[in-house]
Amino acid sequence: MDTSNEPDSVHRVLDLYKDDKVFSYASCSNKDLVLDTGGLRCAEMIEVIRSGSAPSIPELLSLDNLVEQTQHVMDRCEADLDKFRSLTAAMEIRRSRLSIYKAGILSLKAPIRRLPLEILGEIFQFSCCSDVSDNTVAKEDKKHCSPMVTLALSQVCSQWRYLVVSMPKLWSGFRLNLGQMAPLHPIISLYLDRSRSHPIDFILDGGSNKASTYVYPDFLSTRNTERWKSAILDASLILPSSLLVSPFLFSPQRSFPELLNLELHSPFDLSRFPLTFQISCPKLRSLVLENVDVSVQFTQPLEALEYASLRGLFPHHIYRIFQCLPNVRNITLRAISDFLNQPSQWQPINLRCTEILKLYATVDSSFMSSMLDSFTMPALTGLDLVAPTDSECPHFISSLSSMFSRSRISLTRLSFQGITFTYREITQLLYLSPTLTHLIWKRTTFQQHDLVVGRLLRALTPPVDRSNLRSTPVEKYPNERFIEQQYLLPDLEELDVTIWAHHVPLLVNVLCFRKKYRAQGNSLQRLIVHIRKPPTQTFSELMGAKESLARIREGGMNVQISYSLSK
Repeated sequence: MDTSNEPDSVHRVLDLYKDDKVFSYASCSNKDLVLDTGGLRCAEMIEVIRSGSAPSIPELLSLDNLVEQTQHVMDRCEADLDKFRSLTAAMEIRRSRLSIYKAGILSLKAPIRRLPLEILGEIFQFSCCSDVSDNTVAKEDKKHCSPMVTLALSQVCSQWRYLVVSMPKLWSGFRLNLGQMAPLHPIISLYLDRSRSHPIDFILDGGSNKASTYVYPDFLSTRNTERWKSAILDASLILPSSLLVSPFLFSPQRSFPELLNLELHSPFDLSRFPLTFQISCPKLRSLVLENVDVSVQFTQPLEALEYASLRGLFPHHIYRIFQCLPNVRNITLRAISDFLNQPSQWQPINLRCTEILKLYATVDSSFMSSMLDSFTMPALTGLDLVAPTDSECPHFISSLSSMFSRSRISLTRLSFQGITFTYREITQLLYLSPTLTHLIWKRTTFQQHDLVVGRLLRALTPPVDRSNLRSTPVEKYPNERFIEQQYLLPDLEELDVTIWAHHVPLLVNVLCFRKKYRAQGNSLQRLIVHIRKPPTQTFSELMGAKESLARIREGGMNVQISYSLSK
């Protein structure tokens, strides 16, 4: 029967679409479910079928009539099934809509509805402003689904929409993927309009596909560039940095008065004839240039800049930039040689505020020595030296020692990664770092490892016990007798070293020797040992080395040991 007019009908409870074609269906009483099969003579015919006898000619005619009657009943069954299928589909739709309706009623009881708008706004800021990639403007298709959190929040309900639209900060951070978006994308204009006058943070991604440099005229207008706060431009193999940067920086002495962070990245080394851009960034605090084929020149010193990462740049570009960084505190530096445009002589550069320096060595270190000879860093406390993987770099430790002596630094942390040095170089360097508390040395190539680790451990041994180290070849330098008589790194608290398993006895001896001299300085507090297994050594020998280090702790030495057992 039809229940559409009853007081408790589903139509009365929820009538979202008022689609009569969907919800109307024939009455289905118990009478409709009764099929009249008496005329089919089912019991009689089953006996005949089982008997195996052949019907006579008159019986064949009656069988044709019986088949027609049976087909008629089957057609009626199919018609009733169609009705029930339609009814089932309609009821499934009703149940789904009722479920949505029920969820909507329950949502009225949700605690988030009682949150003050100020708290809800803070939650929205945490969701939308933590990472600019949460609002990525790109092509929308099945293969490229880009997150746009701010836009999604504005479509939840009218109250959320009003709140999101009224907060310019939620619209001021976004990522533009040029490889997946069409020119004149309307979302860019929407974000710019709703961000109002709030500072803009953005990432411009060149993408892996064919990209267009034409983004949006209004985005590059002065009224918008003057409120750029963080600009990250990632070039690609398809779109090199010169083409990516040109629309943004190509204008006479372009000014970015609110810019705090500028990053230009490229996956390949720069051109020998880069484009030159002059820009003004008086408030810039962080600068990252990596393999870009552009030469950035600043029209005034960057007094507020604290962090600079210059990787894959020519020395003369680095020198020009350093002249504009009077107060930089943290530097990451990787220069590449330029035989066509080498500076004949570096002028002295006083980086008086630099506290941390991470220096990447290169195979050609002639310009590195000249560069280090020009630096003065009196405030330096942390130094990381990194060499290319599995390659031997020429020695530049002497120039580094000269910088230490000239700067009179108070270094507390020194890290070597793949750096080779002679015994004379390492003793000079450690002698000029008496305040060092943390020393890290990671392995070089297998061919150089034995010699370098032996030189380092011998330098760490107290002077009267250095002759007892049988595993280390003695290198005599008559002019260095004074340093040979010194107890190096008396305040060393942490040692992080990578060694082969057969160096463990040598390391144990060094620790025991230093233990006797702990009255002359702070004793070693933490030892981190990364033990590696040479191809010719058995696993049992490796475990024996581990047990030898464990006995150091049993001897009463206050040392924390970590193991990194690897082949």
